[in-house]
Amino acid sequence: MSAAGAKRPNRKAKSSTFKHHGQSAAGAKRPNRKAKSSTFKRHGQSAAGAKRPNRKAKSSTFKHHGQSAAGAKRPNRKAKSSTFKRHGQSAAGATHAALIRRLFEIGALRFGEFTLKSGITSPFYIDLRVVISHPDVLARIGALMAEAVSRCRADRIAGIPYAGLPLAVATSLAGNFPLIYPRREEKAYGTRKRIEGLHEPGEQVVVIDDIVTDGASKFEAIQPLEEAGLVVKDLVILIDREQGGRERLAARGYALHAVLTISECLDELTRAGLLPAGLSRTAREFVRATRFA
Repeated sequence: MSAAGAKRPNRKAKSSTFKHHGQSAAGAKRPNRKAKSSTFKRHGQSAAGAKRPNRKAKSSTFKHHGQSAAGAKRPNRKAKSSTFKRHGQSAAGATHAALIRRLFEIGALRFGEFTLKSGITSPFYIDLRVVISHPDVLARIGALMAEAVSRCRADRIAGIPYAGLPLAVATSLAGNFPLIYPRREEKAYGTRKRIEGLHEPGEQVVVIDDIVTDGASKFEAIQPLEEAGLVVKDLVILIDREQGGRERLAARGYALHAVLTISECLDELTRAGLLPAGLSRTAREFVRATRFA
């Protein structure tokens, strides 16, 4: 052969090699898809089916354990609730307990000997004015009071100065309630308004304050609101001293909603070991002996 001929591969010979084995050169490059398909068929599935995970099998696994796949991803809320029940309190009760302990820590709940405005000596004193220096406490109070307001009909809320006004602001922000407040004295200059904030006659207002004792200060705050044509049926306060204020308000047609009572506070502080049992007993006796209704 020539030099040029020596460089050319024998294509016919290569082709005959494939023919000897029963296939063409083109056929040799193509995988036998039918054979692969038959392999899957022998095992009871198609090639496409082999790539898909068996979801039914996964689902049956969950069912075997008594739950669905969706159910497996959800936390067991009933179990969490039962934890609180085993400890004798609900989730709401735990929230209240934490707030009571925090109020004690910051000095809003004090025990000893204190002379009240009436001249009576009390074994405990509630000073909620200090909460304005503790934003975390103020936020908690606002959220709880907003929850109480949401259960009433309220076109807006009215804070009672001075101690009740910061609590009303926190409640307004937490529940998105429009806020007004009656002034303790009428302005002798400017607009001479007795009530600050926008309001219209006929609107229903929920009154916000820090504590209630005999209810006298609540009647004073409600008067200018009603004189302006506003409707007051409900009051939301943080702590009820349980000395007759609720009953006196009810006698005049007002419903009192208290986030906490002094009894709850004494119970929690005693349970937590923050208040000696003897002092707790003295405080309870004082409450019973000085009721105004």
